[in-house]
Amino acid sequence: MNIHFRGHDSLMMFYLLPEEIVARTELTDFPREPYKALDDPKWREVYESDYFQLALSDTWAWLVWDYLDIHGGMEKYSGYDPFWRMAHAYTLWMQVFRTMGLTAEHYFANVDPGDMMAYLSYGEAADTIRIMVGHFIANTNFRLRRDVVKEHRAHEDYDSRRSSVKMDFHRRWYHTRAKVKVLDFMGVDKRDAKGNQQRQRAPPPYHGKHANTI
Repeated sequence: MNIHFRGHDSLMMFYLLPEEIVARTELTDFPREPYKALDDPKWREVYESDYFQLALSDTWAWLVWDYLDIHGGMEKYSGYDPFWRMAHAYTLWMQVFRTMGLTAEHYFANVDPGDMMAYLSYGEAADTIRIMVGHFIANTNFRLRRDVVKEHRAHEDYDSRRSSVKMDFHRRWYHTRAKVKVLDFMGVDKRDAKGNQQRQRAPPPYHGKHANTI
């Protein structure tokens, strides 16, 4: 374990994001060196900012959605829908990782000052998220709650049609949370991330004791 990173699971959540996803945020310049992210006052301020939390909320929601087995894309749900809110609760997914034995102390166990974190490939990130969400579903009453929400959902919280009105709602909802650039993960083309610097010493995707039981 690396006690320097104790309590900094949010930093681990950032480094678990693939490059293609980070490229859609304003965090492309955030250091890939974990010690620098914590110890440099400039980057520590970014790490502790509302925007950093907002970025984690939006990116993890977009990544976990397909593995929750919820009918329809996230853009079909309002920002008040329980599923939509749950997906955006990145601290929930952080807690699930903890129950699987993965914390920042373990994730950064072999990282020394000056080491750089490699990006996970999109496939590696997807495998890690699939395992984590599978663990969540298998060990909670999520399926029961999902069925209850489906049966009693407010009609205004779901519409199977793609709606520009709803898209505008999402954008306004984002803006009410923070006065920062909106992270739009719906209706945008994938683009390559900038700056393909060679990275080193990256911990692998999580393949712990729960990896083969889900």
